[in-house]
Amino acid sequence: MALAAHEPAPGKSDPRGFEWFALRDELRGDPAEVFRLGNRSVRRFRTAPDGAGVIVEDDSDSLLEWRPAAGTLHRLAVRGNIHAVANDGTLVVGLGDGWGTLPPGQTNVTRLSGSRVLLDATPDGAFGLLVDSAATNFVLTLRRRSDGAALRTIAVPKLGAYLGAATLSPGAMQVALEFEREAGLERFRRLELWDLNRGGLRWRLNPTNRIRLARFSPDDRHLAVSFGGATVWLLDAQTGRLEHALTAHTDRVNDFAFAPAGNLLATAGADQTVSLWSVAGGTRLRTWRGHTAAVNTVAWLAGGTRIVSADNDGEVRIWSPDTPFPVPGSHRCAGRHLW
Repeated sequence: MALAAHEPAPGKSDPRGFEWFALRDELRGDPAEVFRLGNRSVRRFRTAPDGAGVIVEDDSDSLLEWRPAAGTLHRLAVRGNIHAVANDGTLVVGLGDGWGTLPPGQTNVTRLSGSRVLLDATPDGAFGLLVDSAATNFVLTLRRRSDGAALRTIAVPKLGAYLGAATLSPGAMQVALEFEREAGLERFRRLELWDLNRGGLRWRLNPTNRIRLARFSPDDRHLAVSFGGATVWLLDAQTGRLEHALTAHTDRVNDFAFAPAGNLLATAGADQTVSLWSVAGGTRLRTWRGHTAAVNTVAWLAGGTRIVSADNDGEVRIWSPDTPFPVPGSHRCAGRHLW
């Protein structure tokens, strides 16, 4: 029987429950707007805090700005490590020997104060964390983008290790640092959480595997970490205590992103799926299928009302987090090319 036959008559109550809609979605395929990026593999997205703009980085290191609501897309005349996208569309760029900004419509990066390596920036691009290497310490300096002022400087002991990566919290009050040290054929790793306000070490972990990804929640309370497997570990950022272990995928977790409200976490996996999780309960709310290649990146749009994902074959899909209901007016438009 056609699904339309089960639609309630105008003015009548809807007796259909969760199971009906879940079955309908399985029969129809997951509701999503579908776009294709030719043969390009999308590495990652960077979204503006207002959710209106997306910077797309493809496998050729090209950068493109995409405004989904306006339907505009253009190639940026810059190649570099994009750390943040401000609400006005300004990009915060790591330059190797410093950092800079690229305002909308401009082709030249404006260099900012601080001639050290940019480790990371807050999602809104307001602050950047730069590093300098001394004999026994890594010297971290928090700078404000608007005037380049150095707000805080802390010295982090090397302990014989090199600094692999850093994740600055949205509030610019704490940073997660990944270290690695080789001793013969063995490798020793540590994850440290530093309080930038007080300048002290808050906690340290010694994971067996290398940290692949780390993301703070928007309220700075949670730290999500992946060690290269199928699980995302949700930690209490204050104490390092494990809150939830999310077995998110059947293959490697490639990316994850907190919703702007911090209550949801979207994950992308090499198993070609996107999953949605409750941060408080650590429970899976939904898994979307439809990609035909490993999903490399995931981000939130429009203030948390849409999720965008992209895979290794260049397909971009937009989903609704309001499970299990479809995106109002969503449509399948396979073959529609963004560029």
